[in-house]
Amino acid sequence: MTFCEGINFDLFVHEITELLALVLQMERVSVWLFNEEQSELHCQDLFELATHQHSSGQLLTEEMFYNELKALKDSRYVDASDACNDPRTSGYREGYLEPLGITAMLDCSIISEGCHRGVICLEVVNRPHHWEVDETSFGCQIADQLGMVLLTKERLKAKHDLEISEKAKTELLENLEVLVAARTVELEVARDAAEEASRAKSTFLANMSHEIRTPMNAIIGLTHLLKRDALPQQYLQMEKISHAAHHLLGIINDVLDFSKIEAGKMTLEPTIFELERVIDTVRMLLIEKASEKGLELITDFGELPACLYGDGLRLGQILLNFAANAVKFTEKGSVSLRARKTGVDGDKLWLRFSVSDTGIGMTEEQQRHLFSAFEQGDRSTTRQYGGTGLGLAISKRLSDLMGGKVGFESSPGKGSTFWIELPLGIVEQNYMPVSAQAVQPGTRILLADDHPEALEVMSQLLIAMGCLVSAVESGAEAISVLVQADQSGQPFDLALLDWEMPGMTGLEVAERLRELELRNLPKLVLVSGCHVHTSELLEQYGFIGFIAKPVTPGTLNTALAEMLGKGGFRNIGLADLEQTLSRHSGQQLLLAEDNLLNQEVALELLGTLGFVIDLAEDGQAAVAMASRKKYDLILMDVQMPLMDGIEATRRIRMLDGYSHVPIIAMTANAFDEDKKICLEAGMNDHVGKPVDPLLLYRTLIRWLPQPDQAVAKPAMPVPERQTSTDAAFDPSLIPWFNYSAGLRSVRGKADRLVSMLARFGREYSDYPEQIELLLAAGTNQQAQRLAHSLKGVSATLGLVKIQATANLLESAIRQCLTTDLQQHVAQLKNLMKELLPALSSIEGVSKTSVTVELVDLKPGLEKLLQLLESDDLEASRLFGELRDQLAAVWDADTVRLARMIDSFLYEDAACMLKKLLQQIPVKE
Repeated sequence: MTFCEGINFDLFVHEITELLALVLQMERVSVWLFNEEQSELHCQDLFELATHQHSSGQLLTEEMFYNELKALKDSRYVDASDACNDPRTSGYREGYLEPLGITAMLDCSIISEGCHRGVICLEVVNRPHHWEVDETSFGCQIADQLGMVLLTKERLKAKHDLEISEKAKTELLENLEVLVAARTVELEVARDAAEEASRAKSTFLANMSHEIRTPMNAIIGLTHLLKRDALPQQYLQMEKISHAAHHLLGIINDVLDFSKIEAGKMTLEPTIFELERVIDTVRMLLIEKASEKGLELITDFGELPACLYGDGLRLGQILLNFAANAVKFTEKGSVSLRARKTGVDGDKLWLRFSVSDTGIGMTEEQQRHLFSAFEQGDRSTTRQYGGTGLGLAISKRLSDLMGGKVGFESSPGKGSTFWIELPLGIVEQNYMPVSAQAVQPGTRILLADDHPEALEVMSQLLIAMGCLVSAVESGAEAISVLVQADQSGQPFDLALLDWEMPGMTGLEVAERLRELELRNLPKLVLVSGCHVHTSELLEQYGFIGFIAKPVTPGTLNTALAEMLGKGGFRNIGLADLEQTLSRHSGQQLLLAEDNLLNQEVALELLGTLGFVIDLAEDGQAAVAMASRKKYDLILMDVQMPLMDGIEATRRIRMLDGYSHVPIIAMTANAFDEDKKICLEAGMNDHVGKPVDPLLLYRTLIRWLPQPDQAVAKPAMPVPERQTSTDAAFDPSLIPWFNYSAGLRSVRGKADRLVSMLARFGREYSDYPEQIELLLAAGTNQQAQRLAHSLKGVSATLGLVKIQATANLLESAIRQCLTTDLQQHVAQLKNLMKELLPALSSIEGVSKTSVTVELVDLKPGLEKLLQLLESDDLEASRLFGELRDQLAAVWDADTVRLARMIDSFLYEDAACMLKKLLQQIPVKE
């Protein structure tokens, strides 16, 4: 056999297809070559993972597949994630893709000497797959190597044809072996790089989980705290924030689960859920946007069971997507969300949920692409309507997982209806929630609303409550009916008036009724989905209350109960848990948490219940504090500086008396493996971030020792809430200052906010210059840390422009965008120059709240000096307690001292503190 004949390209291809299929776990891998005219594509080898069999000989001709072969010759690669519908591959559908169940294919061109010689094809069977950039890059590398081998074979053949000497053939063979060996190494490197990229993605998602859940913890926790002291209208606003945050958290839990998404194994979590809660969450998330556009938002789910068994979170996600699209594409008219029973199958109810709108509708062309990923109703470059184009595709996949089906009807200019039919479990009667009836049966109620559909829905809800309902469609009709009823001696008890009615608004009707001086004026209730009411407005026109559209049975009953004095804003579940936990008042808790905002949330949640709480700002401090004192329970953050919570837990478990003390992990990492690591380290349980107060309280009740077994049992009354008096300063003098946002961060304590603003002016004024110096020195990581700190503090204080610019700067540092760095640093400098004079003007205001006697400071400072000289991390906590008092006396020195302590320069801090102590006179 000649040397040329010994280069077996077919065997090489045979081996490479099998190797790739096994390493990548790809269902089908094949290599195809064009003929000389490039009019035919011949299969050299096809390996199928399911059968571990090779085949060859298949033929694709230009005559039958012109567009598809042209796409291969015109492109470096064809990445068809939806092969049946991709125009570059759809021609293969009937004869090739659908019979074999091929859902996605990647064709990478084999090119040698600038000519397309063929393709290597990777095919996915019976599962969805989206080709990532690293996959197409890897495929193209393999194709290049095949092109090199093919070119090598042809060159060797040409040499043979020219009767190359035996020596030359030997040299070529050696070169080929080196080349193949090099290509083999490159394949292994590429494979290792792909595996490393996969691990990097997992690490990235785990970090993103932590970064997202940390602010979510603040949102949910602080909202819960604010609800305790909220007025009724504020309580409803807090409820909307809470609903939105919990909904987002529910979605994050699966979106961030990388392993499930990659494997196509997103799982359902069926539970007993209240249908009205699902509908109400959708309503609350969309009511503001619908109101802005003047849309009537209508909900109608008839006489369905109050509770059902299924995945309520996923159902809500689908309905929210349908309804959000309806609001987005509707400029006037209404959006209706309905639910009806369509049948019974054993212990399952088949329900049809539909969302209808009076919007722009869709053309036949737009309808053909629905439920495909990244497809949007508006493809124009002007992009009037935003969105990712993923919502409907996700909804369909979720529907399939739940055993249901989705569909739609639409006409251009006449609106659309999207629907989903699902089987949901029937729940036993004893699970149904029971609520008191807001109105007595037989109550006479007049409804006035110009929207027939909304009028019908509310009429049916009131009739179901046993009310006698009369419905009219205008303000003039309402006045006429009320006057006639008053004159006939059968007056109405209640009149529910829509705010926005043509001819005469609900406010004008109320005003006219007072002028008529009826003998029995009914109680008036204002109804609207498009206006924001105030208590002053309601009182001015004589209304006893307000009902927001769209109404559900629960929201209607609750609103009427509140107006008529039969209900209030009280969360029974939380109240019961807080009452149970109050029996543990005085028990000793250690909180290990490095994030200041999370510290505030946790301390507020626990401190108001009477616990004695010590704070450790890292794992090393937690171990030191546990070694000096016995605690009843430890709450341990996992990601902390110096020592993480995992290592801290292992070390605490080795201390005397801590083998059985409950240690609860508090972490933003939601992966099962993270929870497993916590348990293996010796933790007892896990509370995810953002912290849900209900879950935290239940976990504490489960693990706290009984009061008679606690470490210490002092009488610790729960502290009463104190209201803060407004600090004497004018917020309008501070540029681009969001006063309400700042107050929310300090729970309404204006004097504390003023103090923090003044501190910001003292301690952060030179941050732009520091960042600029660090960037010039090439220490980008430190510069990024300062930008991150500046962003967080300014967000807490409501300094919105500083926050936004610091955020842009942090991103630019992370992405190494040199031009943007200079621009953002310069902008920060200018903003700080504009801000500092205003902050200096309130310096005196902040100091008036702190009265300091130097002699009284001395014991605390001497204790701080002792801790600094012994390198005790407790110094950071004590300095935090003394800081405001120190700043009132030694302003600039306090700033320098803070930076030394924050940088753990304890020796320098001790020297400086000694000098300050020498300035304190001896107490007589």
